[in-house]
Amino acid sequence: MRLLVVSSINATLLHLYQVKSIRWAAIFLAVWFLPVLSSLALAGTFVNTAGSDDGTAISGYDTVAFFTAKRALQGKPEFSAEWAGAKWLFVSAENLALFKAGPEQYAPQYGGHCAWCVSENCICGRPVNGAFEVIEGKLYLFPRGNKGNYVGTKNAWWSTGGGPARRIPNSDKHWPELKAQLEAQGDNAKGARPIAGPGAGMGALP
Repeated sequence: MRLLVVSSINATLLHLYQVKSIRWAAIFLAVWFLPVLSSLALAGTFVNTAGSDDGTAISGYDTVAFFTAKRALQGKPEFSAEWAGAKWLFVSAENLALFKAGPEQYAPQYGGHCAWCVSENCICGRPVNGAFEVIEGKLYLFPRGNKGNYVGTKNAWWSTGGGPARRIPNSDKHWPELKAQLEAQGDNAKGARPIAGPGAGMGALP
């Protein structure tokens, strides 16, 4: 009888130990892993998805076509790929295959955000409009100017601040921090919230 009681006590203690272990394991997971999972769930994209309701990059333009066709072409939903937290559209299966084989080769600089604004250390949050430049194998995109001029922003990128020769190095310097701020915004699949720089930003454009 005494042996039976001792065995019962031991079984109870083992059960309590197991329950306690599970409880501590749950606390451990909550403390260490849930914040990580939450941060992943809330991570924003650095890609310019402005003007989109479904996270489509660069206003639906085919980023490969800027190189191959040398003009802005709207992609088609049947030729799409997910990359860097955004949906990219293409005009053909061939362009889609090229992008999948080397997305970094064809993706626009600075996530497709306005190249002029990034050079000024800001993000305007405007959708791109098809105005572009390809310099030394790299794609730079632009939105409309403040007065609706199709190439106003692109022209300012060329004609002010030393032009691309100075603006590109400035953008490359500013981009890592701007990219981190975009990713920290959380759910910005419908477009990034503007990030103001130290200067006038897009307000300086004609």
